[in-house]
Amino acid sequence: MEQEQISAEEKQKILDTFFKDGKIEQMPSKASKRVVLWEKVVSMMEDKDYTEFELTKFLKPIYYDFCTLRRDLVDNGFLIRENGIYKKAK
Repeated sequence: MEQEQISAEEKQKILDTFFKDGKIEQMPSKASKRVVLWEKVVSMMEDKDYTEFELTKFLKPIYYDFCTLRRDLVDNGFLIRENGIYKKAK
């Protein structure tokens, strides 16, 4: 996915708009804004391997559609899934 450049100020505005009290309140329609949220979610994760159960337990309080969030994180290269184990992409 080609990313447009977003300034730190713009990223903060996106987070202030869509990410409140540790939760994604609404997923933005614009891909570049979703990337900011995905970066935030991954930054909150520990550098460890997660089973699907553990990842679900982590993501569920962050976004109501945690399955789509998990898929988006993998499909867009923020997480790597191998043999049912998830980890942050380096």
